[in-house]
This record gives sequence, structure tokens and C-alpha cells, in this order.
Amino acid sequence: MLGQPRGVSLRGDLRAALVDVPHFADLVAKRMVVNAGAELCPHCGFRPVRVAATGTCVVCHLKSLAEAHHEALDEVLAQRELWRIRQELKRARSAAS
Repeated sequence: MLGQPRGVSLRGDLRAALVDVPHFADLVAKRMVVNAGAELCPHCGFRPVRVAATGTCVVCHLKSLAEAHHEALDEVLAQRELWRIRQELKRARSAAS
């Protein structure tokens, strides 16, 4: 209910709705109308699209960013291992000569 990107703010009404249950139902109905035209995230299919750059929901966007960073870290570690093995090979060849 919080963080309305479509120009609808329910924050002030939400506090009052915690006491007034029928009013809370109205807020939920308003939110359903706001989200009715929203596209669902193509990755999860549960949440509406919130990140325009990727066309996904915030959760899927952050998960994909974390995955990309993890992959980049794995590449750096693999490159370091390759350099270490090459250096060992070079030292072994130098010692054999």
C-alpha cells in the first residue's frame, strides 16, 4: 500500500484505516483499481512492474542485480586462479631450465 508510483497516496488514510476496518476495505479496493492496469512482473508473475529500466518488480530487479554481482565476483576469482596457475607453471619451467 505504501509508495504509490501512480500518483495515489494512501499513507494518511492508512493510519486511520488501522482503527476503521470498513475504511481499510475501501483502501484495498482503491489499490486494486490502481493496480488493475499495471502489468505483472515477467519474472515472478506476482507483483506489478515497478522498475521501468528492467520491466520487473523491485524484488526481481534486486535479485537479478545481486546475481549479476555474484557472477562478476566469480569471474574475478576465476581470473585470479588462472593467473596463479600460470605463474606456477612459469616458475616450474624456469626452475627446470
